[in-house]
Amino acid sequence: MIKFRLGVADLAATSFAYSPLQETVLSLRMWTGHAWRFPALRETFAVLRPAFERLDHVLLTSLVARRRYWVPDFLTPRPRTSAPDIREEFAELRTTDPAVVRTGLEQTFLPLREPVPARLTDAWDDPARLLADLADALEEYWASCLQPTWWPRARAVLEADIGHRARILTEGGANALFTGISARLTWAEDMLTIERSGP
Repeated sequence: MIKFRLGVADLAATSFAYSPLQETVLSLRMWTGHAWRFPALRETFAVLRPAFERLDHVLLTSLVARRRYWVPDFLTPRPRTSAPDIREEFAELRTTDPAVVRTGLEQTFLPLREPVPARLTDAWDDPARLLADLADALEEYWASCLQPTWWPRARAVLEADIGHRARILTEGGANALFTGISARLTWAEDMLTIERSGP
């Protein structure tokens, strides 16, 4: 169980956004044995598999923890606008402080008692190069697999969802907004509680 106490200032700062970069990184879960969790996407990603396997898929799939499908936080920064341009997101990713790369990778895997994959630890001595390689691989994955056919549909769904959430907030307030996102969320006495899902 995870609890967050949200005050008035927190609620005032609540906004709705989507991030093509986040969607790119999180979609790597589809290639690491977690596709069963996302049945609506399985057919689409099956079609994309030949293109994905022509990429550096070993590097890409090494970014996803096997037990809880975590990914490094530095690859999924909070979007600066409600609908950022992925070219700007990739440019910002490339400016990430290399010093956070190793720490970010360790925080993704070690709490789950998983070793950091060798494909990543092999580059410990040059985190700036590793960061550049990750950005290159993600950008190629985006351009080859996601942008042409998957992203237009995904973006339409995300934009519709933002409109839906905004309407719920307007009509029902924060309680209706948070409890309507997931059955695992509850909101009471300024406390947002998230029940953990299974492994």
